[in-house]
Amino acid sequence: MSQKNRKMKIVGMIVWIMTSVFLIYSFDGHAQESDIDALIQKLKSKDAAIRIEAVQELSTRKDPRIVDPLIAALKDENREVRSRTAIVLGKMKDPRSAGSLVQALKDRDPIVRENAAFALGEIRSVQSLEPLIEALKDERRMVRNNAAKAVVEIGSPSVEPLVIALKDKSPDVQRYASWALRRITGQQLEGQVDWQAWWVRNSDLFSE
Repeated sequence: MSQKNRKMKIVGMIVWIMTSVFLIYSFDGHAQESDIDALIQKLKSKDAAIRIEAVQELSTRKDPRIVDPLIAALKDENREVRSRTAIVLGKMKDPRSAGSLVQALKDRDPIVRENAAFALGEIRSVQSLEPLIEALKDERRMVRNNAAKAVVEIGSPSVEPLVIALKDKSPDVQRYASWALRRITGQQLEGQVDWQAWWVRNSDLFSE
C-alpha cells in the first residue's frame, strides 16, 4: 500500500469515528429530550402515584424546561406531589420558583410548608425574607426550624429584618430571630436590648 493510500485510509477512519460519535451524542440528546417531555406529561396524569414518580425522576434532571411544570405541581391536589416538588425545586436553586415556594409556606399540609422553607434556603432569595420570618410563627416546629435556617442561608440581608423581628410578640419568633442573628453575625448576644444596641453601632456594615 502506497503512502498516499495509507493517508487516505487513516483520514477515512477518522471521518468514520467522528461521524459515529456525532450520531451517538445526537441520538442521546434527542432521547433525553423525549424522556423529559414524557415526564412532564406524567405530571398531568390523573394517577397521583404516576405524578409522584414523575417528580422523583425529574429530580435527577437539570433541564431548565422542567422548572415551570414543577412550579405548577406545587399546586397539585396531592400533598405528596407538592412536598416532593418543593424539595426538587430547592435542589435546582432556580430563582423563578421562589415566589411559588413562598406561597407554599402557607400550604395546609405541614410537610409541604416544611419543605418549602428548606427550598427557599437553598435558593437564597432576598424577596423571601419577610415570609420566612413570618413562618417562624408556624405551629409546626420543623417549619420554624427550616425557616430559621433559610434566613441564615440568605445571610447579611437578613440582619435588619431579624433585629426588627426581635420585637415580635411571639416568643418563638424572638428565640429563632436571636438564634439566626448569632449564626449570621457571630455575636453571642441574647436579649432584644443587647441586639438593638449592637445594631445601632453596626447597622452601617449591613447597608447596601
